[in-house]
Amino acid sequence: MLCGEVDGMSPNSTRINLQKCKRGFLVKVPHYVFIVFMFALFMLPAGCNAKPKEKPLSLGYFTDIYSPSISSDGNQILFTGCGHTEFPACTIYRFERDSNKLHRYLPRSSAETLGGGRYSPTSTRFVFKIIPLDSNKELIFDDSQIAIVNQDGNGLRVITQSKGVKLSPTLSYDEKSVVFYRGPISDKGSPLRKQKTRVIGSDLYKVDVRTGEETQLTRLEFYGVSDLYITPDGKDVVFAGDSPMRLPHTENNDAVKQFEDNYKKKYHGNTIIHYPLDGSEINKAPVPLFTFDYGSDIPTVAKDGTIWFKGRVSEEHYIHFYQRYPDSTLKELSYGALGEGKQDKALIVLHNMVVTPDGSQIVTLNANQNTGQRFIGVLDTKSNVHSNLTVPASAENITIR
Repeated sequence: MLCGEVDGMSPNSTRINLQKCKRGFLVKVPHYVFIVFMFALFMLPAGCNAKPKEKPLSLGYFTDIYSPSISSDGNQILFTGCGHTEFPACTIYRFERDSNKLHRYLPRSSAETLGGGRYSPTSTRFVFKIIPLDSNKELIFDDSQIAIVNQDGNGLRVITQSKGVKLSPTLSYDEKSVVFYRGPISDKGSPLRKQKTRVIGSDLYKVDVRTGEETQLTRLEFYGVSDLYITPDGKDVVFAGDSPMRLPHTENNDAVKQFEDNYKKKYHGNTIIHYPLDGSEINKAPVPLFTFDYGSDIPTVAKDGTIWFKGRVSEEHYIHFYQRYPDSTLKELSYGALGEGKQDKALIVLHNMVVTPDGSQIVTLNANQNTGQRFIGVLDTKSNVHSNLTVPASAENITIR
């Protein structure tokens, strides 16, 4: 769902979006152009001795960062960081804003990796993914599991046991359920399709934190998905799900293609939808939660039902950002409010955003389109002031247990 998003350690985005993002508009790139480009990319090093341009460090001390989350009081920022100068592997970090301290969460052993942390909407506990490593230190995504832990690293509980790549775990307000995406690993097809860190189709699941029982909520195999938001009453989950690869009652490819064509004609690119957590609508085809001109995605949802989202305007798909209030009124946000803009002649674009339950602060993940360098920032929604984080060079280690 996130334009150009390809996470380093973990497939938080279930596809490589074959689109080129520019501030204010979106240009679609045909698949054959992408294939020709990839072929040229692989062949280039063989024809010359040119070295790839070294990627600048994100946040000053990481080669890559993703999966930001913010605590309900706005003081703690979780994110997955890779390639830190003190710790090369990927793991979860926590930045404490008031004390300016950086904490690093370490796995129970060297045979696993942590990632994708997300704060509870009502406490400082958080859910995350544990991904095991094989004897060659390769990540076994298909055996990833979801766990929950206290902020101090104590009280670890692994709450899933099923196979499959798991994405975007999210705790309910009462902390009794976790909703997440699950899908099979991509290991079939041409070399370009055999990406064993990718999901070939994601569906929603709910797991009972106490019993570990999993309930499937959708049967659609979405090609692209966003972060999840559970409503305060625990009845529904809101997310963006793009391009289902099957329908609940059929796996007929022609029927799926016809559904997509009809959907686009009727709803355009509006992919923000919701499903009940009791699984009662598992056989229902997706319908937009609301419609906005030529498309809406990347929702972030507050407790009162306010939604911040990316909208596409007119047939040219001009990109703008909006705040949608519970009464359906809209307020357009400036690019600068979400950290977008120019930096040293390069374009800084928004990849993701997550809001506190009270809607007072939004943590943003932005990226330099030229270099890939990423930044984490915070928007104070009352003052409309956005500021990028600057974190210390060293981190305090916390082993989960």
